[in-house]
Amino acid sequence: MSEFIHIDECSTGEFNCGANAVCLNTDGGYTCICNPGYYFDGTNCIVCENAAIDLVIVMDESGSIGSTNFIRQKNVIKNFIRQFKIGSNDTQISVVTFASSVLVEFQLNTYHNIVDILVAIDNIQYNGGGTYTYLALDRVYYNSFLSTNGGRTTASKIVIVTTDGHSSSTYSTINAARRLQSIALMISVGIGPNVNQNELDGMASESMYTFHVDDFVSFSNIFSNISALQNLFSDVNECATGQHNCTGNATCTNNVGNYSCSCNLGFTGNGYYNLRLVGGSSVYEGRLEVWHNGQWGTVCDDSFGIYDAMVVCRTLGFDTQNPRYYSSSYYGAGSGQIWMDDIGCTGSELSLWLCNFNGWGIHNCGHYEDIGVKCGMFKHL
Repeated sequence: MSEFIHIDECSTGEFNCGANAVCLNTDGGYTCICNPGYYFDGTNCIVCENAAIDLVIVMDESGSIGSTNFIRQKNVIKNFIRQFKIGSNDTQISVVTFASSVLVEFQLNTYHNIVDILVAIDNIQYNGGGTYTYLALDRVYYNSFLSTNGGRTTASKIVIVTTDGHSSSTYSTINAARRLQSIALMISVGIGPNVNQNELDGMASESMYTFHVDDFVSFSNIFSNISALQNLFSDVNECATGQHNCTGNATCTNNVGNYSCSCNLGFTGNGYYNLRLVGGSSVYEGRLEVWHNGQWGTVCDDSFGIYDAMVVCRTLGFDTQNPRYYSSSYYGAGSGQIWMDDIGCTGSELSLWLCNFNGWGIHNCGHYEDIGVKCGMFKHL
């Protein structure tokens, strides 16, 4: 009878971890984990971008899965999350399982290092049962992204749902998914021939985030082949970096690829500034630019006066006392569209678009006539 000999590949140097990874010995092998500040599979480690992600993984553990495939599913998820930089300022991960009932295995703020998360996933028990997908989606919607459970307003919210069949109620599942899509990017992954494609499509935020593989063997390679998930690694958090256009009385929420603004309690509107000052030495001055039809454009200096400058400062929330305005591209010439010309404000308007002007894009100007404005150094909150 031969004796089992355990080899510590990490100690002997018989491993293939990348230069920016650490080797961890395991029974019968080893695993590579990227160092803090890096992500990917451990063999290759890439420098992390400044992206905060709240990622919730919703795993099907219904009776049709079976214990063997459930273990395969856990292993695929573990390999996938090794690609992320884990931490309270980086990616946080929660896992939710569902069958006849729903169980939150751990919240976003339960673990803050990759090793603890991998161990926690290993310890998830298979229960079996029905397929009440909508209960899991509603649990995530109402619970997972709460601040008490680690949810962050400045993080991209992403939900990945795996399933091998169809739920107990397609109608309820799609409605629950629509609720969840209002606050998070949803990715749906179907495994095997019994998946309800309508449900799978309905759960994903967009068609590019719907995936279907033939079996659990194919599932093992799916995440490395999903090019759409590259957004997860390169997303810029505009809310954290200040690269957003939310007003002082609005909250910025980071999303994958963009951000959204919503007015705080007690305020109305869309939450966005629709004009900005560019090229000045402070936020209170610069070339006036307005947002229209999906792009920024400049304002011509024709007929622009003190009352127009007052309205600009009021729209931005700045002091309207003694504003100044500068013609002939004083703060540098802009490019692209010139949106407004011959503006005529009375000085009492609450926003610039309430003033008279020629109409969007109607002008006889060049960018050498771009107007600039300097407001008082006080911001109304």
